[in-house]
Amino acid sequence: MDVDAMTVEEHSDLMRKGACFFCKETGRMAKDCKKKKKNAGKRPTRDDKPKDFTKKEWKKYIRGLSAEDKDDLASEMLKEGKEENEEESDEDF
Repeated sequence: MDVDAMTVEEHSDLMRKGACFFCKETGRMAKDCKKKKKNAGKRPTRDDKPKDFTKKEWKKYIRGLSAEDKDDLASEMLKEGKEENEEESDEDF
């Protein structure tokens, strides 16, 4: 039994307000909630392996990100690129 389960009335009220089921704030859905930890309580399965995106899928995915998420992604990509360049420059030929 889930102790944190919401009542039918609470569920209906949140639906009417358009509020997040996780943090109860309006303006987003639980799947997009920034306060919710990724994969909280979820056990990894074999199906959770990363998917190889096509160029078209990457464009669609990136367009759907918030401005903050796009900035985070760009920062991570730049950081990884610098690390790869440092590794390549450390190689002896």
